[in-house]
Amino acid sequence: MTQLALPSAILCAVLAVAMLAGFGCVQASPSPTLTPYPDTPATYPPSPPPRPSATAVGIAGTPQPALPGAPWAWGRNENGQLGRGTIVNSPSPEPVVGLANIVGVAGGNAFSLGLESDGTVWAWGLNRSGQLGDATTTDRSRAVRVNTTQAMSLVAAGAEHSLAVGTDGTVWAWGGNGGGALGTGSSANSSTPVQVSGVSEVTGVAGGYNHSLAVTREGLVWAWGSNASGQLGDGSTAANRRPVQVPSLRDVKMVAASADHSLALATDGTVWAWGENDAGQLGNGTMTPSLVPDRIAGLERVVQIAAGYRHNLALLDDGTVWAWGANDSGQLGTGTTDPSLTPVQVAGLANVVAIAAGLEHSLAVSADGRVWAWGSNSSFQLGGDTVRLRTNAAPVRGVEGARTVAAGQFHSLATR
Repeated sequence: MTQLALPSAILCAVLAVAMLAGFGCVQASPSPTLTPYPDTPATYPPSPPPRPSATAVGIAGTPQPALPGAPWAWGRNENGQLGRGTIVNSPSPEPVVGLANIVGVAGGNAFSLGLESDGTVWAWGLNRSGQLGDATTTDRSRAVRVNTTQAMSLVAAGAEHSLAVGTDGTVWAWGGNGGGALGTGSSANSSTPVQVSGVSEVTGVAGGYNHSLAVTREGLVWAWGSNASGQLGDGSTAANRRPVQVPSLRDVKMVAASADHSLALATDGTVWAWGENDAGQLGNGTMTPSLVPDRIAGLERVVQIAAGYRHNLALLDDGTVWAWGANDSGQLGTGTTDPSLTPVQVAGLANVVAIAAGLEHSLAVSADGRVWAWGSNSSFQLGGDTVRLRTNAAPVRGVEGARTVAAGQFHSLATR
């Protein structure tokens, strides 16, 4: 799963995975076999009533005017991750019911997070591991408030766990705790936010399958959770239920996490990668995993990064987007389905200001507020129902004035 910040903070990508999905295993080692992110059994308990003046609509309904600052959502919706009060998939971007003044969104495995301008966090969708943070494990098709009084400045989603940075630089985690992804020292899930001890002055976080990352104001990176592929970057494959420092990284300003690999963006615009590399997701021209961060050669002047399941994106300061790794569904945006072990430019994109990566789809926002999508469209996550996949970036109809994007496993989100 992506992470997003209040206007006063630097945007930080997370999901990725986002983007990453199905992270429900509780064993630290070995890590579970991903098929990629298995579908989850859907249960649909009654949803809480919507907030005043909001009306839930189905795919064939007539949408009501969005509340100011309501985010858009589209794609798969079997657990209510689109936040419309229904469980119907949608190829059309529509506002999340009842939310206003949302400045950041994040997508995980069939659930979503929203950050309100006052620091309140909202969540909706799958909740079997407590990742919605409302003190239950009940799925929600409408947004519910995360059960905390701490004002947050950033949110990020792993597969089935959630992360947030407090306005005071603390890190909070809730949901599934497979491998120790919550950083609490235990193996127990938590349906309400708990503070991650041992890290402070944090400016960015990212969630992977069963691991988490944080970057501090000093530019140091901390990691915790599963580590069977070396995704913690500490030179070992031992899981850690408490944060450990990634020893070789300095001057980092952004982190991103995927299933079993991790990325870091340094202040000098270089990108570092470590962990699993079975599809070339480390971008070093090989398919050999790495237990420590390795610089991606030839990738410079990067201002934002995003990690998908087995592919990654980088946004350069000239507004171009580069991609590498798996490309089964065209998620690299090169016009083919050929994978790439090194970064290649996404065709046809210019003046991009934000990016996100899902399981096998990718998103971008251009300076004119349009959202672009490419890759898998198996659940309408590209915003249209006419193609199974798209190997070139194309605009998402129905979205105007977007500022940021986030990608879940099979769904997409954008803020206005």
